[in-house]
Amino acid sequence: MWNRIRAVIIEDEPLAAQYLTELLDDIYQVEVVGSATTSDDGLRLCAELRPDAVFVDINLPDKDGVWLATQLAMLPQPPRLVFTTGDANRATDAFRLGAVDYLLKPLDPEQVTDAVNRLLRHLRPFEPGSFSSSGDHANEGSPNKTRFTGAALGSIPCGKSLPLIMRWLISRDG
Repeated sequence: MWNRIRAVIIEDEPLAAQYLTELLDDIYQVEVVGSATTSDDGLRLCAELRPDAVFVDINLPDKDGVWLATQLAMLPQPPRLVFTTGDANRATDAFRLGAVDYLLKPLDPEQVTDAVNRLLRHLRPFEPGSFSSSGDHANEGSPNKTRFTGAALGSIPCGKSLPLIMRWLISRDG
């Protein structure tokens, strides 16, 4: 059976955390199961909830996201990491720690969707139903979500963000 990616957000800026939660909620493949504002709280939350993925701000006020990533790697089931930040200079640090992606703020819905696609390829590379276009279980229990209909290496349509992307494409080509 196919399961959604269980994710935790660790972000000290409330509006940034809320925006990321909304973007991820638009993508049916992700369920945000918790959030924290500090590295210590995030580590405790991840140890308790055992998420598949963590979206972590690399510049947290107490101990930074790099410290947190090294601690998360020691968990029995370490989550995949997606760093979010306004600082492009720390990408090397993030990828040395095995990050799946490094997203710059302000977050772009299309880039968040791409990060989720990468997470899916890392977490469910051989799962038979993960990239199904048949829709057998893509909208199961959630009629208001956008169904995944792309190929394994394609894009995941975003619910609320799709009209904005379409308007941009039309204006660009028009």
